Amino acid sequence: MQVVDALYALACKGHFEAIKFWLKTRRAKTWREMPAIAPKAREDDLDGRSEAELIAAVEAWLHERREAK
Repeated sequence: MQVVDALYALACKGHFEAIKFWLKTRRAKTWREMPAIAPKAREDDLDGRSEAELIAAVEAWLHERREAK
């Protein structure tokens, strides 16, 4: 209980590194740090596209909007 109380006190003060260390060493079977996973690029994501690709995407969107009417 002393460890739990101490971890709670640390958590309230924002000392997350101490909590992570304790969990990794004392609760290794039930807790582990997960690696960061980069989000998958969406098909409609325009980041990193060239100007020509952006213009084509806007034109395609406008065409779809006109067809929907």
